[in-house]
Amino acid sequence: MKARLVALLVAAAVASSCTVAPNPVVPDEEYITEPIGRANALSGQVSLDQGLRAAMAFFAESGAMSGFTPEEARAYDPSTTFNTSPTAVEGQVSIRVVSPTAVVLVTKDGSGAIACKAFDGATGAITSGTTDAATVEDCS
Repeated sequence: MKARLVALLVAAAVASSCTVAPNPVVPDEEYITEPIGRANALSGQVSLDQGLRAAMAFFAESGAMSGFTPEEARAYDPSTTFNTSPTAVEGQVSIRVVSPTAVVLVTKDGSGAIACKAFDGATGAITSGTTDAATVEDCS
């Protein structure tokens, strides 16, 4: 019994003299969230690129942007959700046909950042920006 008590006291003394150092392998919050932010931004750009390809294909086939609706866009890219909202919607591409030959596409990514792409079929010009653009000029 005495030996057991001595062993417990020794174990307690050893345990109390140990300190716990911070684990250098556990990353800080910024290290964890930075890639998530980049992935959110990238997903918005990918959606816009897919929407732009749909708009360009529609224009190539019809010769005009008139009639480029969410339903038409889905026929070219069923993986992207399209709408005609006048304000950017997270995870969706807003289609804004601004002339018979031009369209502006806008999205909001998971971080809340807004991005736009504009296509003018008459000139073939493509512009990009970070605004909730309503016109080709606003998206630059």
